[in-house]
Amino acid sequence: MAPRCTLLLVFVLLFSCTTPARANDAAAEVAAGGILLRREPRISMNKEKLTITQDKVTVEYEFLNESDSEITSEVAFPVPPYEADADEGYPPKWFENFQAWVDDRPLHLEIDAKATFKNTDYTAFLKGMGIDLLTFAHFDPQAWQSDLSNWPAERKAKLLQLGLIDSRGVPQWTLAKTYHWNQRFPPHKTLRVRHAYEPVVGFEGFHTGEIAEKLKDACIDPSLPTKLAHVIAQNLESGKRVRGDVYINATWVKYILTTANTWKTPIKDFELVVDRRASDNRPYLVSFCWDGPVQRVDANRFSAKKLNFVPEKELTVYFLANF
Repeated sequence: MAPRCTLLLVFVLLFSCTTPARANDAAAEVAAGGILLRREPRISMNKEKLTITQDKVTVEYEFLNESDSEITSEVAFPVPPYEADADEGYPPKWFENFQAWVDDRPLHLEIDAKATFKNTDYTAFLKGMGIDLLTFAHFDPQAWQSDLSNWPAERKAKLLQLGLIDSRGVPQWTLAKTYHWNQRFPPHKTLRVRHAYEPVVGFEGFHTGEIAEKLKDACIDPSLPTKLAHVIAQNLESGKRVRGDVYINATWVKYILTTANTWKTPIKDFELVVDRRASDNRPYLVSFCWDGPVQRVDANRFSAKKLNFVPEKELTVYFLANF
């Protein structure tokens, strides 16, 4: 039976902001997922609840060690590789606020960082020069400068020669980091693990008529542009926004569902919760593809559940608003 896509759209009155948010710009998202475990067939994931908003991703798990022995394993959250970059002066946020708890107790997390450039590992070299890898030498995306910008020429020479910085002192290396901790799983005991982070979202602005073209993987209802245009026209008539070009601001969060497959599959009880509320207090439409029913929890939250779930593809949740 072919998978079906479930469309979820919330139609609300769209009010304009005083300042357009990132109009006509676009930024690439960074897809992240859940925590990873080395292959361990004795530990099952009894439950996973994934909650996604534009501002925060929270994942709650219940793990069960099905064996008669205690298992100790390294648990990790790998951050996809990224560079010192920013769009239009917006400072990038690369999961600096990743947090984790076990049975509601906060964990102390170790961080491994690796810096590469053109497939060469420069981690030890850069650390040896006293450079803070995690902040890209305190890179300032608005000034496009870092601590290295003010280094004397003779000290920067080797970095420039290797291409690790440009003439302005902006770092050019790629950073991969992993949060990790050592976890004990007592025999036949359920362990509750929770982690949360601020996602790195993608965004793009475009005309209402371009929705189907721009968001091909969003399971957008063909009637959405017409309905959206009608709502915007009502706003225009009531004076709730200034006349002019009508743009849509699309932001999206990508989540790697298949990271759950590093644990014993299937996930016995899985729930996805999408919350359309955002810190900017703007009303958003929500759209995502899901193979199965989606239930409305309340005015802002929507839930999709599956039993004995083995993820085979990743998830993208779109949030749409009128500028």
